Amino acid sequence: MILYLLFLFAGWYALSSFASWYRLRHFKGPFLASFTHLWLSYGAITGRSWETYQDVCETYGSLARLGPDTLVTDDPDLIRRMSAARSPTLDKALHDQLKARTTPAYSGRDVPDLEGAVDSVVRHLQRFIREGIAKSVVADRFRLDAEKKNDMLGSFLRHGIDAEQCESEVLLLIIAGSDNTSGTIRATLLYLMTNPRAYQRLQREIDEAAASGQISAPITNEEAKSLPYLQAVIQEGLRIFSPSGSLLTKQAPPEGHEFKGHRIPGGVNIGQSTWAMMRRKDIFGEDADVFRPERFLEADPKRRDEMEKVVDLNFGYGRWGCSGKPVALMELNKVFLLRYFDFQLCDPSNPWAVKTYPVLVTRNMNVIVTERKLV
Repeated sequence: MILYLLFLFAGWYALSSFASWYRLRHFKGPFLASFTHLWLSYGAITGRSWETYQDVCETYGSLARLGPDTLVTDDPDLIRRMSAARSPTLDKALHDQLKARTTPAYSGRDVPDLEGAVDSVVRHLQRFIREGIAKSVVADRFRLDAEKKNDMLGSFLRHGIDAEQCESEVLLLIIAGSDNTSGTIRATLLYLMTNPRAYQRLQREIDEAAASGQISAPITNEEAKSLPYLQAVIQEGLRIFSPSGSLLTKQAPPEGHEFKGHRIPGGVNIGQSTWAMMRRKDIFGEDADVFRPERFLEADPKRRDEMEKVVDLNFGYGRWGCSGKPVALMELNKVFLLRYFDFQLCDPSNPWAVKTYPVLVTRNMNVIVTERKLV
């Protein structure tokens, strides 16, 4: 009886594996990926999945097989199409309803002093660096006697977001907002510290702008936008260390989809390798694996616009774009403190540890910080 059941299971597995392979047979990919998710799981277990996705795209093409029913792409055109306004979705109405209620907070329209709040955090960060202190305080805002505040969480409450939805949104703020933004800040600072030429050029631009009265303290969001090399550094930081290491899969519509000569069957999951996309040499040049902010300054306007639009895909696209993008860019514009401090890696040979859970998490980045003597 046991042998009979084993025989049936083996037959079922062989037939289902063949069906999975046949359905996506015209897409190249690792051999094991045609039959099992175990190969894909290995990358997740090791915490290096973003490298796995990049290797697959570079080896098998910009639309490749990653699992029995999963494809991966680094093609910005397909990623935009997957998130287009008319793209079929699982629950479009619910998404639009929730986004309409949260957008006023993320955009700053409902939080007029959002930039002032970020400035306050920057001042605290400077003080914490000077004093060697780092603390965070979280308050319960759903108490009956809780003080009403004109911040992002207060905006959620005013627009009818209930406690359960607020908890989900705050978790999103921590994971997609705090972790992603802080990861980009750490990565950009790391690449600056290991690239003295870029570090010194950015510091010189900030010093000259401060000496001429072009920027205030803390720098405003609009003032930061007027510093070309700072903007190039931010773009390059977002490019070289794309914050999301996960696939962010979407499902092909039941009728399937045609893309650049490929027929994608209905129901197939398509993931995006943002990491691989940000290293495409046909978009960013032959030195796409190198941190070089100058690429955004040297390019002609058309090519620069193309590169910036691809980098912008870090924040999603269309109706599924990140609502917190304005806040994240404001923080990036303000947080690089080269005006007040010098930064140096403690161990340049082993600067940090990076894992994917599913965002890219950086650890053990130890830095020596020295306060500058400003004239």
